[in-house]
Amino acid sequence: MTFDVPAGWQPAALDPGDPDGDFASMTYNGDFAVACEINAGPAGPIGHLRVWVSEEQPEDLEETLGTFLREDVSGEISERHYREKHAGDLETVEATVLAYSDVLEEQRRTRGFIVRTPDGAAVVEYTGFDRIEHEAMVPGYIRARDSIQHTE
Repeated sequence: MTFDVPAGWQPAALDPGDPDGDFASMTYNGDFAVACEINAGPAGPIGHLRVWVSEEQPEDLEETLGTFLREDVSGEISERHYREKHAGDLETVEATVLAYSDVLEEQRRTRGFIVRTPDGAAVVEYTGFDRIEHEAMVPGYIRARDSIQHTE
C-alpha cells in the first residue's frame, strides 16, 4: 500500500527484529509488526505516523483495531470513537481514543485506521508528543488516510 505525506515528513522502513527479543514490546503489537515510521519532526510537529502490518486477515476491522489501540496506549482508555471510512480506494475503520499517559501525566489522544490488504491487514496510527503536537499532525494524518491505495 502507498499513501501521501506532507512535504518534509521523512519515511523510514523499520525492521521489527525478533518477536521474542528485548525490544519486541516496542515493535510488535499482537499479530502486528511495525514496518515503517514517518517522522513529522523535520516539517515542524513532534510526532510520527507508524505503519504496522499483519499477515492475519481480520474478520472484524473495528474489533481488531480496538484491540490494537488498547495494547498501544500506556493507560486506561477513557473515550473511544469508531468511524467506517473510505480511505483512498479502500474501506477502512478509523478510531480515536483518549487515554491517560503516565509519562506525560495528561490525557493523550491516539488516532489510527485499519485496512485489509491482499496479504493481511495494516494499521496506520499516530500520536503527537502531546496534545498540541497531536493537533498539529491531524492534517498530515488525514492526507495519508485519504490517499491510501493498494499497490501491486
